[in-house]
Amino acid sequence: MTADTFREALYEYSERYPRFRRALLERGVHIFPTEKGLWYLSAAHTEQDTARTLEAVDSALMALRDQSQTTEGE
Repeated sequence: MTADTFREALYEYSERYPRFRRALLERGVHIFPTEKGLWYLSAAHTEQDTARTLEAVDSALMALRDQSQTTEGE
């Protein structure tokens, strides 16, 4: 099943979100462990902070995808 909204994704993939959060933490990005998936951005964050966070998200998602494909192929 494909999720159409972020809320649906959190509900449908609730077991995956903690792995995503851990993958981000390994890349230096801390997000709060909330079931709502809330992220906070403040005026204290620079454009470089935002860019680094987005790079970490891309990297984490690719790593999780690769792990998933490896698991499915076994």
